[in-house]
Amino acid sequence: MNGNWYPWAVFANGNEPRQYVQAWRHVHDIFTQVGATNVIWVWSPNIIWNTFTDLGRLYPGNSYVDWIGLSGYYGTPGMQDYKSFDQTFDQTITDLRTFTSKPLIITETGATNVSGEMAPWITQMFQELPARTDIIGVIWFEAFNVIDWKVADDLAASHAFAAGLASPVYQTSWRPGM
Repeated sequence: MNGNWYPWAVFANGNEPRQYVQAWRHVHDIFTQVGATNVIWVWSPNIIWNTFTDLGRLYPGNSYVDWIGLSGYYGTPGMQDYKSFDQTFDQTITDLRTFTSKPLIITETGATNVSGEMAPWITQMFQELPARTDIIGVIWFEAFNVIDWKVADDLAASHAFAAGLASPVYQTSWRPGM
């Protein structure tokens, strides 16, 4: 909602933050009215990436949200300078924590190898995650969609990802093709 790449986003078609909040609450209220209780409401902005830094204006409120999600990537067009996982997400998490303490999940992340830094970024992500006790999960965007985000397409990145998940902290393993 804080991007410009969807027609309903705040930076598209003259949309206003209050309209987004109203729409979210409207849909939530419909679910409540019909008794749909098997839903987890995940409010998931993109990391702060432009001049709009007040995500609180887009937040529907704690009674309308169960979890906070965040989307953020290393190596997106125009942002190829190296930033660690923490540097990618810190500013946005700091902003989020000014208005909510809801559990946080990284709903989309990935890294490109355009600068040859995909494997080091992944290694650093797994090193930094254990200190982020408010992050309850991470979803890796394993796709080629204009940009190649696929870990499986790069041998060093595959090894870094498998090594990171091999830590007892994560209680899982990974191999290309999973």
